[in-house]
Amino acid sequence: MVIRQGIIWLSFLTILLSCDNKSTVEPRQEKSFVKIYGSETRNEAVDLIYNESEEEMIILARAFEVGFSGSRDIMIIKTDANGNNSNYFFTNTTNVDENPVQMALVGSDLYIAGTLENNEEIDMMLARFSLNTNTFLWINAYGEPGKDESAFSIDVTSGQIILAGSAEDSIDIDDDQNLDIFGTVKNVRIIDPEGNEILESPRKNSGFVKDIKRFNANVYHSLSQEIDPVTGEVNVQIDVGLFDGNFGTGYAPQLSGNDFPVNLIRLDSKIIALGYRSDRVDDPQQSNGTFLLVAAYDPINGNLISSSSRTILEGFETLDIIPSKMVQVETDQFLILGNANDNSIRLIKFIDTGNDYQFLWNNVFGSFRPSDETATVLAIQNNEYYFNATIFFQSEDFTKIALFKTDENGRLDF
Repeated sequence: MVIRQGIIWLSFLTILLSCDNKSTVEPRQEKSFVKIYGSETRNEAVDLIYNESEEEMIILARAFEVGFSGSRDIMIIKTDANGNNSNYFFTNTTNVDENPVQMALVGSDLYIAGTLENNEEIDMMLARFSLNTNTFLWINAYGEPGKDESAFSIDVTSGQIILAGSAEDSIDIDDDQNLDIFGTVKNVRIIDPEGNEILESPRKNSGFVKDIKRFNANVYHSLSQEIDPVTGEVNVQIDVGLFDGNFGTGYAPQLSGNDFPVNLIRLDSKIIALGYRSDRVDDPQQSNGTFLLVAAYDPINGNLISSSSRTILEGFETLDIIPSKMVQVETDQFLILGNANDNSIRLIKFIDTGNDYQFLWNNVFGSFRPSDETATVLAIQNNEYYFNATIFFQSEDFTKIALFKTDENGRLDF
């Protein structure tokens, strides 16, 4: 509450001291702002999309059904481009735990990926929400009995939805065609727009897929984490995968320590992927720095050009943040959103010069209080940057959703 009061008071002082004519200048609180949303329970920001056709912001969030406990519902918040006139929509399912992680806008529908837990069974989830009727059309689960599955990424290409993530299954660790150990394997599914499963790739590669981009009918590019089923060691890599479960060329740099994937961006001639390092394999809370994986690919078959693959550490290894998203804002410029070890939110801009990567600015948001802000994702519109976050409200158990809008330099101009 103190944060918001401070922001409102600062905005008020700025307006009082300004000489701008209200009839000719857009109010600063609309050019940049921080606005708070949420229901009467614990709320967590998940994803953010700008729907250009309707000039509206769409926020994907989790809402706990009872206080800060109980099962979770999917929550959709729609606002105008200035963060006003908000409307809320919920799944309102009972005793079903829906955990959304990402959404994609297809025409007038949202497709939402994540996990669904029902009767202690955890499956991949795909939900469809109509923006025209503001209703959930269906919520589907995909999985095998007794084998937990999760979707971490969604991609929509040629009218088909790709879900990628993990599953529990048996693994052949010595390539003798015998299943030796039960562990986490990469899992990719193709779903049609009506929610019918078209294909599931064979689940035989240890690890999980964090981000996926379809290349053509048979090939995809993905950013994944390899997990050694015996030692538990982890390693981030870019893969060229086939939907039959096999992999073509890949790039795995074998960084020291534990490294974690964030997301990838596929450009016309190369792939840029973001990751970070941490001391902990399970539930990392601190960052030991970030890195980029960069690799050119063959535009005909999608295979990575091995000689081009490299790891970018200079400048990135000192970024003590756990990143949540990297986005491209111009041909050669990119943004990184994340949470720093000092509990602040960071919005960072860097440029690809062709020879190296240089940082343009590193902006700080938040109050530096533990469990206060957790940044999630970015949206770009008219050279202005939107991002959302989960913020402290009355206690660590009750949180709300904040929507930030900055100028092209990542500044809140109050």
